[in-house]
Amino acid sequence: MITEVHLKEKLRTIDFTCPDSIKDWDMDELLKDMVHHIGSIDGELRDSLIYTSFYRLMEGNHLSQEQILLKRANDCPTIHANWLFPSEMERYREQIKRPY
Repeated sequence: MITEVHLKEKLRTIDFTCPDSIKDWDMDELLKDMVHHIGSIDGELRDSLIYTSFYRLMEGNHLSQEQILLKRANDCPTIHANWLFPSEMERYREQIKRPY
C-alpha cells in the first residue's frame, strides 16, 4: 500500500485543469489509495487532497458509476451494495412491511 507521503505527492501532481492528463491515471489504484488513507489524521492529506480530489474527479466526470458506487461499497463493509440502488432499497422496504 502506498504511504501517506507518496499519496500526497501523487495527488499534488494531478492537473484537474487538463482533463486529458487525468485519463493517464489508473483510477482504480488511485481510488484504492485514497480510500485507504481517507481517515488520516493528516489534515492536509485528508481535507485538502483526498476530499478535494474526490470532488474534482466526480465533478469532472472522470469516474465511472461503478467506481463511484460499487467499488466504494466493496471497500466499506458496513455498506451493502444493493442499498445504493433505489429499486433494491424499495424491494428491501417492502419485505420489511410484510406481516409475518
